[in-house]
Amino acid sequence: MTIMTDHKASHEQQLENSMRITLHLDTFDRIDPNAYAILWLDNETYRWSREGHAGLQLPEWGMLRVETRSALVCDQHDARPLFILEGLA
Repeated sequence: MTIMTDHKASHEQQLENSMRITLHLDTFDRIDPNAYAILWLDNETYRWSREGHAGLQLPEWGMLRVETRSALVCDQHDARPLFILEGLA
């Protein structure tokens, strides 16, 4: 019983440090106007993970870089951002 309680508290703490967002992307080349991605952003570990996506190539997870007024969503092997989330810093 204690293990379940600790696990539940740990899971709740993880949720407090995470944010789930859905991105609807309007691609520049208009190949797929319904492109989307569902991401979990963890502001404690500075990582993101992909829950689902369609219409774009996106790795399963990567690193977050936080700047003054934006969050840069980067690949796990490359510091260059895949895209930038403005207003999410």
